[in-house]
Amino acid sequence: MSKTMNDETFAELMQSAKEGAKMSRGELAPASEFLHTGTNVKAIREKMGLSRQEFADLLCVSKRTLEGWEQGHRNLTGPVRVLLTIFKNAPGAAMNALHGHLWQGTKL
Repeated sequence: MSKTMNDETFAELMQSAKEGAKMSRGELAPASEFLHTGTNVKAIREKMGLSRQEFADLLCVSKRTLEGWEQGHRNLTGPVRVLLTIFKNAPGAAMNALHGHLWQGTKL
């Protein structure tokens, strides 16, 4: 398995990051709604088949922070909203960018 990102995946990730930055500055309207509730965080995690601890480790946050997002007790910041939007729409590209391999929808 290759540990490098292919050009197409990198281009998709860079485009998503640029669009996210423009959205956070108010220069571009989002094509879809940002994640505002913990329900969506949980749905993304469950769709990926990850436990809370596994997903928290992947996002480099504590399990408690992740639980707060899922339960609606903690607000999502701009960068985490963008990252979760990428995980929601292109989990393979996100995993490839973070870990240097393509994710096939199975646990880490």
